[in-house]
Amino acid sequence: MRFLNLLITEKTFSMFLLACGIVLAGYNIGNSILKFRMLERQVTVKGLSEREVASDLGIWTIVPKVAANNLAEGYNKIESDKVSIVDFLIKAGFEQSEIVYGNYTVTDLLAQAYRQNNSEDFRYIINSPIILQTSKVELMQKTAQRQSDLTQKGVIFENEGPFYELTKFNDLKPEMLAEGIKNARTAAEKFANDSGSRIGHLKKANQGTFIIGPVGASESENSYDNIQNTKKSLRKKIRVVTTLEYFLE
Repeated sequence: MRFLNLLITEKTFSMFLLACGIVLAGYNIGNSILKFRMLERQVTVKGLSEREVASDLGIWTIVPKVAANNLAEGYNKIESDKVSIVDFLIKAGFEQSEIVYGNYTVTDLLAQAYRQNNSEDFRYIINSPIILQTSKVELMQKTAQRQSDLTQKGVIFENEGPFYELTKFNDLKPEMLAEGIKNARTAAEKFANDSGSRIGHLKKANQGTFIIGPVGASESENSYDNIQNTKKSLRKKIRVVTTLEYFLE
């Protein structure tokens, strides 16, 4: 009987030790999770940088078109139209060095496989583009508004543009990135102060994508319309959103 009691006592003691071990292990695991979560306290912030800038390069392609039954007559007419277009641009204030002549294109309607039963009034369509490339972007914009002067002279043409570009866009990137990072850091510090914490080490950074669009563009515009309107807009808006992740202490 005494042996049995001793056996029960040892068994109970062993169970007690096992229970204590489980409790201690649970405490250690819980403490580790707490420390892990403390280390994982972090904040994600975004910093916006925007600029409204004027384009510094304008490209305007004017394409005179002539329909004729006789090639020689068609060439004479398009040469006359090209002289009228260049004269129009020179008088507007552009330099001859800013004007580039494109290649001739001749379409023989009778040679087309799917022409409409010889219903064309003319056999040939001739065009020869004139390309104006200039840094006088404001003058280009004003001149394009007077292109009806060419129509009044009997010049039939199509337009490609004017389009406006930013050739010094890369010069703005470092300054805008620095501003975006500064704004993000300010937002992180405010969050930390409001939550009784302080900013720790930087965990992750994403500079974001630079987006160029026309000034006053609607966010509902589809991508194609936005691209076309951006190319036609003399003034453009550049924006970039920088994302930073900081540990909180």
